[in-house]
Amino acid sequence: MSIRAFIAIPLPEEVKRAIHSLGKELVEKGLRLRLVRPEGIHCTIRFLGNIEDNQIDAISQAMEKAAEKTKSTRLSTAGLGVFPNPLRARVIWVGIEGDLAPINTIFNSLQDELEAIGFEREKRGFSPHLTIGRWKNPLNSAEKGILQGVLEEHKNWRGGEFDVKEIVLYQSQLHPSGARYTPLRRIPID
Repeated sequence: MSIRAFIAIPLPEEVKRAIHSLGKELVEKGLRLRLVRPEGIHCTIRFLGNIEDNQIDAISQAMEKAAEKTKSTRLSTAGLGVFPNPLRARVIWVGIEGDLAPINTIFNSLQDELEAIGFEREKRGFSPHLTIGRWKNPLNSAEKGILQGVLEEHKNWRGGEFDVKEIVLYQSQLHPSGARYTPLRRIPID
């Protein structure tokens, strides 16, 4: 059976709540965002797309090898940004700062380990972030102005710190109310 899957770093509840509260504030300011539910906020390391059940063990082994090459780290949420840019924003996110070397090591190692079991390498570089919400439609001129003000006002926003102690293989199920994520495997990082 085919399932939609990705590998991510989970976050503590208080950080997810802080990010979701920020998202609600942005909506109140006039941004027409579709917010990520608090339980859906995480730091994606690698989106896998559709995988087969029989690939889960091999992916887990790839994750274990990647985790062995690094150490746990403490990171913090930092400021706001958008993809692809403020004039054509489709995604708004909270940045991550701190010692990013361990999670960059995980990403790079996963690139090698996953390629060895048949996954294509991610073409884009790794840009650690926490998605707050998405725009369904292009920004109108009023929203572009609001967004510029919001980005400036929250450039130093902080929503808490978190420890990276594990990476998780999640199943993503799309529903009309939003995606639901179910952990399939948890791999600890020492």
